[in-house]
Amino acid sequence: PQYLVMLMLWDHHGQSSGRPNPLSVKQIANTLQMDSATLSPMPKRLEALGLITRARNATDERSTDVRLTDAGARLRERALDIPPA
Repeated sequence: PQYLVMLMLWDHHGQSSGRPNPLSVKQIANTLQMDSATLSPMPKRLEALGLITRARNATDERSTDVRLTDAGARLRERALDIPPA
């Protein structure tokens, strides 16, 4: 499931010019058809690995925004080098 979160963030990052807007944990959960409570530990682990940042949304403090770090964006290139099964 962490890989699915990263795929979604890479896709969102790739579609934006410049610095993309963050995605909320709720947006990610809805897109991946997961419960927010199930998803919430994953961004914490990805943040601990330095792949994303998490921050409270400035207009809705109940919401947590997620962004790729530079390290998270670079990881995409390594993932693309993995040969298909």
